Amino acid sequence: GKVTDASLFSDDLIAACVDGIYSYYNDLADKQFGEYEMAGSFQDGKAAVKKNGKWMLIDTSGKVISDKFDEIVLDNVGNYLVGGTMLAKVGGTYGLYDKKLKLKFKLDCSDADVLTEDGILAVCKDDKWGFADKEGKILIKPKYEDAKSFSNGLAAVKKNGAWGFIDLDDNVVIDFQFFDVGYMSEKGICPVRTDFLTVPSDSSDEIEWEIVESWRFLELELGIKED
Repeated sequence: GKVTDASLFSDDLIAACVDGIYSYYNDLADKQFGEYEMAGSFQDGKAAVKKNGKWMLIDTSGKVISDKFDEIVLDNVGNYLVGGTMLAKVGGTYGLYDKKLKLKFKLDCSDADVLTEDGILAVCKDDKWGFADKEGKILIKPKYEDAKSFSNGLAAVKKNGAWGFIDLDDNVVIDFQFFDVGYMSEKGICPVRTDFLTVPSDSSDEIEWEIVESWRFLELELGIKED
């Protein structure tokens, strides 16, 4: 089948999406168990999966440990725990949970981005995005069209249809110029989308431009700000 996504390989298992269905495989690519809508990486013998519209935690045999969640937010490598904390929604409310699935703090928001090691989370309220810490305290009031959680000291935010980057003091470090962005790595590298226009080779006499998506790597030295 066609593999379109995969988690990290951990606890001798990897979640792979084959023909639209996630299952867990061993290091010989033999299917072990599961048919899920979404599946994440194992951490200390547990992984988050989605089945029949419901999120749950399972063990390495596929046994359900907890299925009380409306949503479990995975990071960009499929981890449900970041720094010992899980971001999940129960009863329509987002909250931060510890390893034992005990609620630590509720978040007053309608949507939330992924947790990162920075511990400063992008949250949405009244259709605007801002930032909160891991105790739910708002650090930057919601005012952006979209946002991604802080990574390596910077956060991507969207304004007037374009993405740029801010620091913890809400100063614009990189101006709003990108069509889409990722997360900043520890080495200060981030994927950014810089589209361009082109004329199709098979176009008619009338010029018809089309947008071509172009992803590049943005490199920067943290702390350097634009004038």
